[in-house]
This record gives sequence, C-alpha cells and structure tokens, in this order.
Amino acid sequence: FFEKLSQKKICKPMENFEHFCDNRVKPLAQEIDIFIEGHFHMGKSFTLGNIKYFNLEAMACNKSYFVVQFINDAISLQKSEI
Repeated sequence: FFEKLSQKKICKPMENFEHFCDNRVKPLAQEIDIFIEGHFHMGKSFTLGNIKYFNLEAMACNKSYFVVQFINDAISLQKSEI
C-alpha cells in the first residue's frame, strides 16, 4: 500500500480541472454557496455558477498549509509556510 502511495503523482496539474469541478459541484448548486476540498491538490479557486470553489494545495508539494476561518459570513484562507 505505502509503495503505491509513494509513487502517486499528486503535484502535477490536472487538465480541464475547472470543467471537472463544475460537473462535480453542479448537483449541489441549490444547497451550498462554498465548496472547499483538498483531494486533488491543485491550489485553485474559481466561481462555478453561484458556488465559490476552493481546491487546496498539498502540503507535500509546496511545504505549506492553510488556516480556514469563517467570520461574519465571510471565508478566509490564510496560507502558511512550514
């Protein structure tokens, strides 16, 4: 298991990523305003219809992490270096 995991290429860009994400979040459009995930490690954010989409980077790729805060109905993503 660990050998397979160590061979994964998690730090490379994914083609058509915005289109891929749009298809994933479209069914949720009536239920959510913000979608945050880190599974794909792209470090990108954009608006998909009425949903603000954030995809966090991988700590292993750039030696950083995010602190997520929700204050006064606003979201804040603060990037910090290791």
